[in-house]
Amino acid sequence: MRSLGLGLIGCGEVVFRETAPAIQAAGNAHLVRVMDIDVGRAASVGNDWGVPHTTSLDEVLADSKVDAVVVSTPHHLHVEQTLLACRAGRHVICEKPLATSLEDADAMIAACRNAKVQLGVALCSRYRDNAIQARALVQEGAIGQVIGIHLSLIGYKAESYWTGGYSERGHSTWRLSKAKAGGGVLMMNLLHDIDRLCWITQCVPRRVSGELDTFCTDADVEDYVSATLRFDNGAIGTLNATSCAVGRRGDGHRIVGTRGQIVFPDHHSLRVYLAEGTREYPAEEWTEVRSTAGPSPRQVFIERFAEAVSSGTDVDISGVDGRQCLQVVLATYESARQGTAIEIPIPLTSVPSVDVIATRGGDSYVKT
Repeated sequence: MRSLGLGLIGCGEVVFRETAPAIQAAGNAHLVRVMDIDVGRAASVGNDWGVPHTTSLDEVLADSKVDAVVVSTPHHLHVEQTLLACRAGRHVICEKPLATSLEDADAMIAACRNAKVQLGVALCSRYRDNAIQARALVQEGAIGQVIGIHLSLIGYKAESYWTGGYSERGHSTWRLSKAKAGGGVLMMNLLHDIDRLCWITQCVPRRVSGELDTFCTDADVEDYVSATLRFDNGAIGTLNATSCAVGRRGDGHRIVGTRGQIVFPDHHSLRVYLAEGTREYPAEEWTEVRSTAGPSPRQVFIERFAEAVSSGTDVDISGVDGRQCLQVVLATYESARQGTAIEIPIPLTSVPSVDVIATRGGDSYVKT
């Protein structure tokens, strides 16, 4: 199998900590060139991994060795950079969120389809070992019918995060802006968990009632959000997230079924309770399961994307998947704005054909 040549658009925190190492560890992909408007960030990643660096997006897209790009830039830039990449015939991996609006998400999905290139969204936490184990339990009916899905992400972001990220690799104010980031803790963080829990359970949110506010952060994005969800199978869900809780971080996701429960104490384990035991899990007692050692979820995502490109098959986590969890987030924001429950439309399986405009700095990206 030919190794997929990848160009990085943006060399910020997630690229430095996760994406570049995952690409280089992948068995069927490799870095070709990296780009960032900050020459220092571009140089640090390029030098670390022994590839050319640049501040020019055009230079990356013109490189014949670049088969696909990874878009890891501020959220509002995803749409334009994806459209330029697919116009250049490059496959696209986009960091989450796919976009900051459904209109932009639809433009990206349609443009990549029309250009016959793949669009994947880096919702890599689906590949966590505990997520795969939980999905298997749900699919085999071990916990019965899913009746509750509860997400809780209680964390704290220091003041420095909002202008430099966790690693403070560079100064930027885009995280503080609703127009550029699309939102706060719900958009930036809990979106991953919404996607993963919906993938595990195969339950689709159909209605949401949300409340949010900004209590401790000098920004126009939320630092606290709470919502109630109703799913297509009748299950009820809750989500609670904050980025301003001083003290120890706590995540407490839980799936409740008619014959058992699955709890996610952290990223690496499960706690399972079943009314009727299986070969692996005794009945009527809590069993803790630790993840097995293996490649990082991001490495698996890269390898699976490269495999799909090579074989011409659909990617595991597509633009439509990215749009689906984005739709839930945006509906929650709209519910909080209106002060009422919002119905969530049936998820798309495809989007209408469009003509791509893809002009730099333009407000319009597609025309029907």
